[in-house]
Amino acid sequence: MTVAVRNEPEDFDSTVMVSRSSATNCVLVLPDGSEYPLSTDTILGRRPDASPHVQTLALPDATKTLSRTHARIWYDGTHWCLEDLGSVNGVSVLAEDNTERVLDAGVATPLMSPRFKLGTLEVTLAVPSA
Repeated sequence: MTVAVRNEPEDFDSTVMVSRSSATNCVLVLPDGSEYPLSTDTILGRRPDASPHVQTLALPDATKTLSRTHARIWYDGTHWCLEDLGSVNGVSVLAEDNTERVLDAGVATPLMSPRFKLGTLEVTLAVPSA
């Protein structure tokens, strides 16, 4: 969080301006309610390969349908985007009516829904609980 104080004449109170990025305030929520913080660029999987300048996030997967390096999620400054990194069981985005849209591997897709599946593991992109 960046905080800047603007100096004004004495008859005005100082205003504190806070810069908040939705990218740094989001988490992935698993079906059991556990939350995993995201950076602006994160590789998801069972045991994702390390990559410079990119966070890796190993997710527990009782379904055993996650690939080692499954997907990438990142914030482009406007939207969260999702990409299947050639996983065995795919990535799909869930609409409000629960219809699934399967993503093509290697294609960056802006998320229009906070819910998606990595294999059969359903996750939700959310603001963390207090």
